[in-house]
Amino acid sequence: MAKQTYWLVYANEDKCDHTECLLQEGFISWVNRYNFQIGDIVYVYVSDKKYVRFKTVVTEVGVPRKDAAYWKETAPKDKTCTFEYVAEYYGDKLYRSDLEHYGLKSMETPIRKNVELQEYITKQFDSMGYAYIIDKVCPVTKQTNKLVRLILPILVNWAKAGITDKTYGDLNKLIGYKDGKNTSIGHQLGSLNLILEKLSKATGIEIPTPNSLVCNVQTGLPSEGFYFVKDSYKGMSLEQKRKFVRQLNSEAINYKNWDWVLAQLGLKPVVSSEDEEVIRSGKMLGYGVEGAAHKLLKEYVANHPEVVGAKENGTNEHILLSADRLDVWFPQSHIAVEVKPKSSPNADIMRGLYQCVKYKAILDAEAAVHGEIPNARVILVIEGSLSVSNQEIMKTLGIEVISEFEIQ
Repeated sequence: MAKQTYWLVYANEDKCDHTECLLQEGFISWVNRYNFQIGDIVYVYVSDKKYVRFKTVVTEVGVPRKDAAYWKETAPKDKTCTFEYVAEYYGDKLYRSDLEHYGLKSMETPIRKNVELQEYITKQFDSMGYAYIIDKVCPVTKQTNKLVRLILPILVNWAKAGITDKTYGDLNKLIGYKDGKNTSIGHQLGSLNLILEKLSKATGIEIPTPNSLVCNVQTGLPSEGFYFVKDSYKGMSLEQKRKFVRQLNSEAINYKNWDWVLAQLGLKPVVSSEDEEVIRSGKMLGYGVEGAAHKLLKEYVANHPEVVGAKENGTNEHILLSADRLDVWFPQSHIAVEVKPKSSPNADIMRGLYQCVKYKAILDAEAAVHGEIPNARVILVIEGSLSVSNQEIMKTLGIEVISEFEIQ
């Protein structure tokens, strides 16, 4: 029997929606010219997210292409191998910068001889805890698998924020049903409950149900189908149900291990809707007003260029051609810095992350117009720390952040 080989391949999402094919069909086809063998493990790096997202196994060799419907251009007609879905990675240690530490230089052709790199990738997939439970309860090719992965982080966010008045319609809209109608939501919530039960059994750690946080718009209570989660619910009077649900909601709201639950299942926390609402209200405390702590921090950074790796002292309040003002600008080093003092709430730090995106785009646009290389770096310097929500935004947007900074 041939020895099992581990590969790393590059999936160009601009040419083919490999991600959607894997999630919907459970496989992708790959050109059969690199000596893939049945049983080989193939890790798939996706171009749009810029990290190794999937683990697959070779199940067929020398067969006609089966993923033509997912190509954005005319699909090649060569003979192919079939890579069947095994697992999806939800961590943050398989980005290109991480892989480069283990010798990655190029992915123009599939990689199989870098043993150190393959062992590192395998270790990350193996350390995902109990992420496999979702796929066992909900087959990966089914819509319920995809929706459960969306629903649980939302319910966890509501639990952590103490929100108990959201309806099934509200939840349906958040998972993509614009009219709020999804006749399968009961099935999906039931599957979620089974997943949490299996995780609890596997770890020996009790987990409360977050399902009681969702209610019917007329009654303010979970639907009758909630008895699937709690047997006794079916025979209760209206008042008994209200008392019972209040207790369950209290348990969910006061539970301290929700982030652990998400991590064990390979899921990411949902971005804080509360912080987003604060920003969109336009009434954020101190919005548009500079305090003494902010002024001191930006002046310190300007006079200590080594903090951000600049070669020269910076200037404060540099005005961009969009009329935005940079807290600190190092013109020779092409480095812009947005600062947030320790007093900044999470919503203001979230705003700072998005400000970095805007400043980077404008600086690169100015450079392009002036015939220069668009290579500006934009860094967020904060005296506080990033919330879990803001960590996700930072990783998703690729923002460079220096946190817990102290003025010496």
